[in-house]
Amino acid sequence: AKSPVPFRVIEEPGANIARERNLAIQQAQGDVIACIDFGCRPEADWLEKLVAPFEDDPEVRVSGGWYRAVGPGGQPLRYRGLVPELQKIHPATFIPSSRSVTFTKEAWESVGGYPEWLTLTGEDTYFSLELKRLGGKWAFVPEAIVQWEAPSTVWAALKKMFLWSIGDGESGVHGRYYWRYALALVGIGILGSLTGLAATLGLILGGPNLLWPVLFLPVWVAAYRASKAALGARPDPLMLAFRAAAVLGFLAGSRRRDRVQRRRWGIIKGLWFVLSGVPIDDTGGGARATQIALELLRQGHFVVFISRFPKYESRELGLRFAHPNLRTYRIQEFDWGKFVAEHPGLIESVRLAALVEFPVAEFLPVIDAVRAAGGRVIYDLIDDWSTSLGGDWYSPEVERTIIEKSDVLTATAPALAERLLEWSGREVHLLPNAVNDRLFDPGRWYPRPADLPQAAWRMIYVGALWGEWFDWDLLLRLADAYPEAAVVVIGDYRGQCPEARPNLHFLGLKAQRDLPAYLAYSDVAIIPWKVNEITRATSPLKVYEYLAMHKPVVAPDIPPLRGIPGVYIVRDSKEFVCYIAKARELEFPVALVSKFIASNNWGARIRTLRSLLYDAATT
Repeated sequence: AKSPVPFRVIEEPGANIARERNLAIQQAQGDVIACIDFGCRPEADWLEKLVAPFEDDPEVRVSGGWYRAVGPGGQPLRYRGLVPELQKIHPATFIPSSRSVTFTKEAWESVGGYPEWLTLTGEDTYFSLELKRLGGKWAFVPEAIVQWEAPSTVWAALKKMFLWSIGDGESGVHGRYYWRYALALVGIGILGSLTGLAATLGLILGGPNLLWPVLFLPVWVAAYRASKAALGARPDPLMLAFRAAAVLGFLAGSRRRDRVQRRRWGIIKGLWFVLSGVPIDDTGGGARATQIALELLRQGHFVVFISRFPKYESRELGLRFAHPNLRTYRIQEFDWGKFVAEHPGLIESVRLAALVEFPVAEFLPVIDAVRAAGGRVIYDLIDDWSTSLGGDWYSPEVERTIIEKSDVLTATAPALAERLLEWSGREVHLLPNAVNDRLFDPGRWYPRPADLPQAAWRMIYVGALWGEWFDWDLLLRLADAYPEAAVVVIGDYRGQCPEARPNLHFLGLKAQRDLPAYLAYSDVAIIPWKVNEITRATSPLKVYEYLAMHKPVVAPDIPPLRGIPGVYIVRDSKEFVCYIAKARELEFPVALVSKFIASNNWGARIRTLRSLLYDAATT
């Protein structure tokens, strides 16, 4: 009550440490989360220094601080082996403790939060390692210090080391270090015993046998040096005791790893096989299948993402999706039997589903395996594959086979739903694209992208720049009609535009997480497409992201966009050019669009998919 900073205390009986951390972070409103443990005392400038990297560079994901071990009176404690030594820390490999760390809420969500399936300890090590696997920019700020009230006796410190290591044993992290410690301890024990035995025999037998311990000395020195390297420090008695406690704790945790694994699978809400055309990190990470997979992960599912084709567009972005409950494969590399063996008990513990996005023959064995294991199959028709989009891989016979094996049929556009209905004679559910409204949030502040051109105002297009549907002539007309504006195009540009314009800017492909900033500093969003057989059956995903950022949209008259608030439908290119100016002048229908986005985000789509899937399973 006396604090100038408002506190909110959340209680959940029976929650472990990981669950408690996640509960607090879920309730936090900020984009950056600073963590400190109860019982730690931050120095006066701790928070200021810890968050400074985020203010200097918006791309920073994690900032690790430091901690000092102190006794109850604040006096320094120097238990070698209990706390790492700052001078021996390498910033690039440092694993921060959650008693002094800051990270973005987006990064926390991307790795699934803290592992609630662990019994008690080891949650922050596991979480930090998952953040490392996710990648991105990190900062190490040793000046951001908290004082940690450490165990004040050797026995209490040994007990703490033992308990910490149980969590590592349950998760299996750092196993190679623990086995290295164990081998070093065993080796020291054996050599010590042999040296003692040699000395004892020398004393008993006398004479030249007294040289035995001396002759054995080089072996002991070599063993000492090897042990020092394995233990990471000089193997004095206290260090050896701490390492022994850690090994015993790891072994204790390892013995119950199967039980903990079952607990982990028990938390999983379902196992989904997402059978996509392109890898999860292609197209800037913004494809429909990627969005579905990420939302499934967020809602507590395990996702196996299998792609048929190689990555085409996102090689230069270096995107990485790393989540404990995500596995990614090319179909050529996926083996059902191996997956089952590597995830014992998972198949038997959860509901199975397969979502098929591309009707390719290579996916049929996976579909059959899911069905044989009691799972359900959804065929999600996202494009008319009988057009040029199907290329040389499309086979109507394979698509019909997949339709027959599917329990639920969905389509992203009315024309596709009609096609599926005609082919199957069964109910087809219309499931258009949607938006990640946690990422595309108009209420947040975004730093202005450095490559966004200066202009009186901006119109923007984000999306594919290939195919017979893109209207390059319309794009040039827009640039000519509004020379004071910057026409910003974000996508995989490889010189497709037939002519150049001084106000036409191709910024290249961007990661989806970067798009809200570009939209925030734009005025009008456009869909410069021709109206043809392909676009009539297309649900433009980017329209939902435009609207979520409260940007008016001017688009051609394609059926999936009719009736959407904030979208201005035009009949021809002349009307398209005129409506750009009108879209800037008209008041944006915030209330209507907000209501539309509330029912057209990926969270809502996954809830619908789950309902369709599980309803199908009970009928």
